[in-house]
Amino acid sequence: MHNEVISAPSFGLGKHTALASFNYETPASTWLGVIYPGACFSVWGNVFMCVRNRSGGDIVVGEAVSLNFSDASRTGNLATGTTAALLLTDDTHDTNMIGIEAQPSWVTVTAGALATTADMQRRIALANTPATTASTIRVAKAHPEEGPINGTDILSADIITGTVDNTYDYTFLEPWAVVKADADALTTQAVQGICVSTVITDNYLGIIQITGLAMAKVNGTTDAPVGSMLVASSTAGELVIMPNTDGNAVTIASELLGSVLVAGRILDSYTNNAVGLRHIQLMSRPLINYPILFG
Repeated sequence: MHNEVISAPSFGLGKHTALASFNYETPASTWLGVIYPGACFSVWGNVFMCVRNRSGGDIVVGEAVSLNFSDASRTGNLATGTTAALLLTDDTHDTNMIGIEAQPSWVTVTAGALATTADMQRRIALANTPATTASTIRVAKAHPEEGPINGTDILSADIITGTVDNTYDYTFLEPWAVVKADADALTTQAVQGICVSTVITDNYLGIIQITGLAMAKVNGTTDAPVGSMLVASSTAGELVIMPNTDGNAVTIASELLGSVLVAGRILDSYTNNAVGLRHIQLMSRPLINYPILFG
């Protein structure tokens, strides 16, 4: 993580302008202080979150986003040469995958150590160094209640147990990394929030809204009656009315899944059937990872 603080004069123009213009490669200074990845804060009775766009393209205002996890660039094998605190992987990672102590990113060893224990091993990531098919991740031992253990314990032999080789599988999670929500993929069906930055450039930090009253892009091929429940659409970034059509068993199963994944509901009627920004209430936020830090 870079420690550079970006001067952002536009933040003096008001909170709305500040949220809309937030699109930075590294954490930026705002009226709330320096906003880091994963930070949640309250403005106007709504809750917002600083996220990093990992979609491979721009995310624009009103688009629904989902957490990025279990992606091919976040899963793989550890390699022979891994030491207690420095994990050697067989993957090419992104830059800036590390947070701060209050909002860390995580590595979980999901297989390999099972010869000695049935438990996965989760560690806080302290640093990552991208390299072609050979990225490294520096980790710290973590305790469920006490958090990371600092000092010399970082180098203790029980950071990752067992003799590490390529039978050890791992996953890497940035709890603030997002992609466009998309109903076609199981991992992106659950909506984390709605983009409020005018644009978030790929691999840049931006702001999404995760609770409260929002303006979101809704697929308007038919009018959504007031109160209609909304879920992720098969068009990435858009929301659509949750299906509710008949008693067919397949449809019922789809509706049950949809009810769990409801992102929000329409608050106002409209007559223009084109895809556009609609006034919605965000609901059912099961994926919030951090407490409100400001506000």
